Amino acid sequence: MSQLGIDTIRADTKMYFDRHFFMKISCVISIFGKIIWGKNFFNKVGRELEYKSILLDMIKDFASGATSAQDFIDEYYNFFIEEVPDDLLSENDESFFSSIQEQMDFVDVEAEHESDRAGFQNPKEFRSWVSEKLGEYGTD
Repeated sequence: MSQLGIDTIRADTKMYFDRHFFMKISCVISIFGKIIWGKNFFNKVGRELEYKSILLDMIKDFASGATSAQDFIDEYYNFFIEEVPDDLLSENDESFFSSIQEQMDFVDVEAEHESDRAGFQNPKEFRSWVSEKLGEYGTD
């Protein structure tokens, strides 16, 4: 017979049974909670690193000239807005990656001459700006 059954049989009062029962249940809940918290914590850290790595790879490819401005804007903008969960990245990472995304609103991929741009960056200027931001962010 289990210990819980013995406690139930020996119980002179309902209070004795309830106290032991709830002590055991609280231990199980506590352990289960730690397992879940730990799992979610490591899952979040892993997901953060995965998204961060994908975003950095996109930025590095663009900064090195491997990706065109239009392709970079299309891929990065959609991935950052649609795929990266809110509140997943650290404050510093969120600030850096969102600054890149926000700057895309001021890029005219068709403009070649200053008279055509009306205050927008052309792709070459945008690439230089992204390279500078990447250097400030401190990646290899």
